[in-house]
Amino acid sequence: MQRYLKSLCYLLALLALDVYAGLGAPRGYRTATHDDVRASRVWQEVYTAEPRQMPNQEMCSELLKQSEILENNKFESGRGLPEYRAILGTRFANDLNRLDFEDTLMDPGAGQAGMLIQYATSESAIVRTPLNKRAQVIAIAIRRPGPFLTEEEQRLQAAGRMQYHEGRAVEEYSNQDFRVQLLAEVYGGVFYTANLGTVLERYLNWAAIGRPIHVGGDLTKTRIFRKSTSGQWQSFDIGEWLADIGGAQIEVSFTRNSFRAVQKRSIQLPVLVPTYFRADRPPVRHFVEISDSVGVESK
Repeated sequence: MQRYLKSLCYLLALLALDVYAGLGAPRGYRTATHDDVRASRVWQEVYTAEPRQMPNQEMCSELLKQSEILENNKFESGRGLPEYRAILGTRFANDLNRLDFEDTLMDPGAGQAGMLIQYATSESAIVRTPLNKRAQVIAIAIRRPGPFLTEEEQRLQAAGRMQYHEGRAVEEYSNQDFRVQLLAEVYGGVFYTANLGTVLERYLNWAAIGRPIHVGGDLTKTRIFRKSTSGQWQSFDIGEWLADIGGAQIEVSFTRNSFRAVQKRSIQLPVLVPTYFRADRPPVRHFVEISDSVGVESK
C-alpha cells in the first residue's frame, strides 16, 4: 500500500502540472495552509467557487495519513443490513429483493462484511427472498477488521457462497475482475480514494449492464470541478457529476447522502485529478475533470 501511494504521489505531481498548464491557474488563488484548514468549517473548505490547490508534498503527506486510517481500520466497519437500508433507501431494498440464487451481491467497502453476511444468512423484513434462493456475496476491503471469521462467514465460504478479498485498494483491481448484479457500499472506496474516477469506473464495469450500484455516505465533502469553454468553473458533488457526465448512458438518482447509478452502455469516465485532499473520516477532496475521454467506450 505504501509503495502504491508513493507511485500515486509521483503521478499526481505530473498530472497536476498538466491540469494547471491546460486550464490556467484559478484566479485569486493561494495555497491553503494547515492553519487555514483547522480554522475553517468543512463547508467553507469544500464549497469554493474554484478548486483548491494543494502542494504535491502536502498532498502526499495527507494521502499517507489517510492510508494509516484505512490500514488500521480507524473508521466504522461494522454496519449491518439495517444501516445500509437506512442510508441507501427504499430502492436499495427493492434491488436486493430482485436478486436470486444465480446472482452476486458485492460490497467493495465491506469492513466486517456485516451487511453481506446478514443478507445471506438472516431472516429480515428488508429481504423477502427465501434464504435458500439468495445471491452469493463478494466483500472487498483493504484490510479485514480483526483476525477471525465468524461462524456464518465460515459456512458461507465453505459452501462457495461468499468471497472476501483483502490487501488491495479498489483501483488496483481491473474492470474485468468481477461481474455482479448489485453493488452497494456505505463509506467505502468512493469516499476515501484519490483516484475517484477510476473507482467509479470499476464499480460501473463490475455491475452488469442495466444493473445498479448504490453508494451511501456524506457526499458533501467532495467536489468535482470542470472549467467551461467560457473559462468559468462548474462544481458538482459525485452524484450530480455522474448524472451530468453520463447523459443517456448512465441513469442516476441521488440525494445528499447517497446515489444510485445504472450504466446502460459501457463508457470510460473522464480522468479526475485531485488538487486538494485533507485526511479525515471521510476526507475532504477537490478534483478537476480532464474531459478528453468523455463518452469513449470502456475496454
